[in-house]
Amino acid sequence: MSILDNQIREWLDEPVWWTVQRIPRKIVLHRFVKEGLVPFIRSCGYAFGPPVRHLYTCIATGLYLNYHAYKGRSVWMDEPYNTEPIPEDRIHFNDVIGFDRWATFWSAWLDWSDLSPDFPNGRERQMDIEEFVWRQLDLDNSPQTEVLYYRMHQELDEDAGDDFGRGSGAGSAPVQRGDVYLEEAAGWGGYRR
Repeated sequence: MSILDNQIREWLDEPVWWTVQRIPRKIVLHRFVKEGLVPFIRSCGYAFGPPVRHLYTCIATGLYLNYHAYKGRSVWMDEPYNTEPIPEDRIHFNDVIGFDRWATFWSAWLDWSDLSPDFPNGRERQMDIEEFVWRQLDLDNSPQTEVLYYRMHQELDEDAGDDFGRGSGAGSAPVQRGDVYLEEAAGWGGYRR
């Protein structure tokens, strides 16, 4: 066991404020991950890739290493599970779990002194955890990914419907539009003049 592991274990054993009592940080953190964060993310239609124990360990390490750090300087050593998202995945995630939804979630955990906005870096740690969540999602097995791809496919079908199949009136044959780029390229042979 490394020196860092021992320091993290000691830090986790320290009592922190939870509502009106002081209990070991490790108990609060375990409740936060297992009873708070994981069910919240699932209720939003997303699944985590790693198991709860791994999430707990990564969050404990991240909170310890960045206890006094500001957001721009925080360092999290987790290895991302979510390694090949497309930009639309992140946009959809931010739409589903936007600021208001995160704010509602965090309001349930304000009694934990480490994440309270009253704590000097409490909001920074909240933002760190929000980014950590994104990196640890299993997008392939998340129902929201299916919703996103369905919507993207629908938009492609609608776009195709705008270009193809619109006639000039009832009973008219569909008007087929070709590829504008290919039509333009045919005029000059594909070479720049």
